[in-house]
Amino acid sequence: MIKNHLKKIIVVGASGAGKTTLAKQFAEKFSIPHIQLDNIVWLPGWKLRPEEEFLSLAKKELEKPAWVICGNYTRLMPLTWSQADTVVWLDYPLWLCLWRAVKRAARLLWTKEPICNGNVETIGNFFSKNGILRWVFQSHKNRKNLMPEHMKNQKYKHITFIHLRSPQETKQWLESL
Repeated sequence: MIKNHLKKIIVVGASGAGKTTLAKQFAEKFSIPHIQLDNIVWLPGWKLRPEEEFLSLAKKELEKPAWVICGNYTRLMPLTWSQADTVVWLDYPLWLCLWRAVKRAARLLWTKEPICNGNVETIGNFFSKNGILRWVFQSHKNRKNLMPEHMKNQKYKHITFIHLRSPQETKQWLESL
């Protein structure tokens, strides 16, 4: 049985922190929908979905009575954070996020396993200016700078913030629920 204050959860953190993995585990444990924003924003061929369509699809997903979202989509914050009751911040060390992101990208390059909407990792994506290495550094810095501000912001006083600093803390937290 899911706890009353854990019905609409957002998992944030740097790329490689394990947002999707945790969101899937949580969704499975409590039988609630897992909303993976990358599946909504990306079309086949790594084309971005038009903004209005993206927002419309996201709004439809958010109408569900319970959900867990993984992702740092700042442009959705007015929608997602206004409804969320819990934000879980995976605040892992940069080296760990880098290691995990590179390991994941290498595996996906090798296996050609679809990531979202049939898209696969390519060597071009890996080394592009928006590739995973740059994105890990950028997302890690952004979370470190923004999350403490968000946690103190009165606009988000309705949210319970869970600040997890290691995979072990995360595992213990999930097991405690």
